Amino acid sequence: MKLFLSLINKDIIDLDFIVDQFDSLLDGYHIDVMDGVFVPTVNESILLFDEMLIRTRKKLWLHCMTIDPLMYLDGINDLSGAIVTVHVELKKNIKKILLSIKKKQGRPSLAISPKTSISYLESYLDCVDHILVMTVNPGYSGQKFIPDSIDRIKRIKALCKQYNKDEITFAADGGISFDASMQLKEAGIAEIAFSNVVFSCPTTEDQKNALKKLDQIRQ
Repeated sequence: MKLFLSLINKDIIDLDFIVDQFDSLLDGYHIDVMDGVFVPTVNESILLFDEMLIRTRKKLWLHCMTIDPLMYLDGINDLSGAIVTVHVELKKNIKKILLSIKKKQGRPSLAISPKTSISYLESYLDCVDHILVMTVNPGYSGQKFIPDSIDRIKRIKALCKQYNKDEITFAADGGISFDASMQLKEAGIAEIAFSNVVFSCPTTEDQKNALKKLDQIRQ
């Protein structure tokens, strides 16, 4: 299981310190873009993606919680192998967006929120090899992990198997604690994005220790 530190609520001025302190303990960084329409929160941190491209060689994961992901992605010519996630709840232009991501050398990824029927994924399984299962309702940091997410992950994996999509990998994002990370590993999740379990710790040393604990869990 790979570890992605979410940079939600972080500024460009924080990045050098974060990379210096945590880069060696991570597989990558998760960057949320929220437009205040698709979700109530506004966090148009697309600039963090460009900045992180020059600061780290770790994998980047761009999570677009927006009604128009292309408005943000059109300004990026090369996604350099980054995971780029859009939401199945958009219900329109999804295949066009996923194709655009692939053309720019990104990895097309589809997210599904907790209250959305998993049947919505069926139309797009041929377009993705990565599915993000939201384990909280999207748009707010600091929420608690939804326990039913584990069963939901199992049902989504069964759906993919039904369509012979064994190459699809699964990720989780939202409210991920130490206990939740253990459950997610057992459920076969390949990547987790997390923030509060690290950044709620009072000191940099405590934050590093939290990352080391996650590293022990995922091995």
